Amino acid sequence: MNNSVLFVDICDTLYPENTTVGFVYYVMESNGIKLNSYFSSKILKSINSVVYKVFNIDLFRYFLISKLEGFSKKELEYYAESYICTLQKNKRVSKIIDNYIIKGFDIEFHSASLEPVVQAVSNIYMAKHYSASLLSYNNNRCEGKMKLDMLGNKKIEIYKSSKKYNFSVFITDNKSDYSCYEYCDKFIAVIPKGKTSVFWEKKDVEFVNL
Repeated sequence: MNNSVLFVDICDTLYPENTTVGFVYYVMESNGIKLNSYFSSKILKSINSVVYKVFNIDLFRYFLISKLEGFSKKELEYYAESYICTLQKNKRVSKIIDNYIIKGFDIEFHSASLEPVVQAVSNIYMAKHYSASLLSYNNNRCEGKMKLDMLGNKKIEIYKSSKKYNFSVFITDNKSDYSCYEYCDKFIAVIPKGKTSVFWEKKDVEFVNL
């Protein structure tokens, strides 16, 4: 086993979008199903933002995932592979990953995105390991809910993986991922377009502005 590893986030880091939202929309559109337009409502977005900040619950996310009810595990894996092929990577982040691969680093993806998506990305990069939000299935049919939500909960997985390596690097845009800082030898903060770097400025991290 290699002695060095690069941990990579997916949403707004490797790809410039929330891949849970994008994936559910892709599945719906592929099946001719229209989602309610209230996702574009500024008032509802504000309410959802407040609920998330207070209770750490993303109501829109849970609603979207409910739309996957009834799809088989194999169907969702197929759609995830197709969906990923439609996305353009953030070039700067993609180049960083490629450089670490050239240096001989193992790659692991740790994302709150849904497992079919994270698995599809991991397969492309032949990643050694991944962690993701797990969907709940019954007889291989999605129940439209999560079995495990990784949103803001990557610390245990990063800790376990970091113990296997002598040197670890984490690249992510998520502020919540800073809780994993103590388990990494190097931390790279991605600043998506339109976002501020204020949170990271007093932290001992490198910056990648997109």
